Amino acid sequence: MLLSKKPLRLLLEPDGEPMMKSLNILYVEDNQQIRDTVCELLEGDSRKISTFATAEDALIAFAKNSFDVVMTDISLPGLSGTDFTRRVLAAQPAQWVVLCSGYAMPPDLTKLGPNVRSLLKPFEFEELASLLDKIAIAMTGSTLERKVSAVSACAPVPQEV
Repeated sequence: MLLSKKPLRLLLEPDGEPMMKSLNILYVEDNQQIRDTVCELLEGDSRKISTFATAEDALIAFAKNSFDVVMTDISLPGLSGTDFTRRVLAAQPAQWVVLCSGYAMPPDLTKLGPNVRSLLKPFEFEELASLLDKIAIAMTGSTLERKVSAVSACAPVPQEV
């Protein structure tokens, strides 16, 4: 059950700017009440949520847009959340995915990819927020590593005198 809405904790740069990446999230859930509630709880300054009732509609949006996180129910009408995830990861193997289910998770979940996580329903909002927080930090960390590498590559090499 979803209870409260807490903002993501933000790490700050020395100038006070948030260090954590804002997230563009694609969310697939066939139950409209759950979809609307999760969207309302998640959407905010640090998150933009695009919701879909079917995996088929979500695949069209995924092909046309860039999403930081794909979040999907496993039990969907038509294309299942697991098959949807396989298609998403076939197109973008490093994509972050959160699989949600009220049933036991598939045993081969770990084989889907290194950035695939799961949440068992019903989950507390804090569990989901914490997971998205960790993903945002991981994404920011890899962005920062690339920036540091780029700066290091451009830095002059000290010469001995």
